[in-house]
Amino acid sequence: MKLLLIVFCGLLGGLPAPLLAQTSLPHRPEQLLVVTTAHWQAVSGTLQAYEWQAATRQWQPVGRPLEVALGRTGTAWGAGLHSPDLLPTGNVPRKREGDGKAPAGIFALGTAYAYARDAQVQATKMPLLVVDGQTRCVDDPASARYNQLLRQDTVTQDWQSAEQMRRADVLYKYGLVVHYNTGPQAEPGAGSCIFIHIWSGPGRGTAGCTALPEADLLGLLRWLDPNKRPVLVQGPQTVVAELARHYGLPAGAAAEKKP
Repeated sequence: MKLLLIVFCGLLGGLPAPLLAQTSLPHRPEQLLVVTTAHWQAVSGTLQAYEWQAATRQWQPVGRPLEVALGRTGTAWGAGLHSPDLLPTGNVPRKREGDGKAPAGIFALGTAYAYARDAQVQATKMPLLVVDGQTRCVDDPASARYNQLLRQDTVTQDWQSAEQMRRADVLYKYGLVVHYNTGPQAEPGAGSCIFIHIWSGPGRGTAGCTALPEADLLGLLRWLDPNKRPVLVQGPQTVVAELARHYGLPAGAAAEKKP
């Protein structure tokens, strides 16, 4: 499961955005990554970054809309910072381990990671983890360490399956952890190891992560600031629009009509 970033070309012109919603997120974010897709099965989506401007009390778009790849079978509703009462009506897929779907909802963004602390990531303000051949993300629901990022040589192994974070390819060369189903309340089997990372190409789905070109991902890593409590808002455009309405957030750029 995988990652993301952006090359920014400066702030764009003012875009109408709601002020503060009557319902606030507990996380109180000041930076957003808003990913929208055309429908639940869509593999491609559009990412737009935003930053809260206290002077104008508005969300300001940052950079241009970016094409991203999502789960190979689309997206599915998952638990996050949003209220579970906002579950969309109808036949809505729910995120499960191994379903090939990226989680939909609102999620905090955490540690950045890289194969090396090179010049490309030196400027990031996010906490940075350098991964090596011992770094794993456990995706076995039966493990007590389910959905944990760890070094396998420092713990007693109780899992049958885990992702190797230092891969033979460059897809995990740079990435960012999405806090989906993490912490003490993690539900076994609800999905694990969700990242924003480098894609393998446009329209080529992931195991459940959000992915984009390396240059775009690096741009994002340089921009994100943990002091501004960045979050990912993600899902089909109609779902993101409802989350945006409820929490007073921008609804993102229009999702392109792609499979």
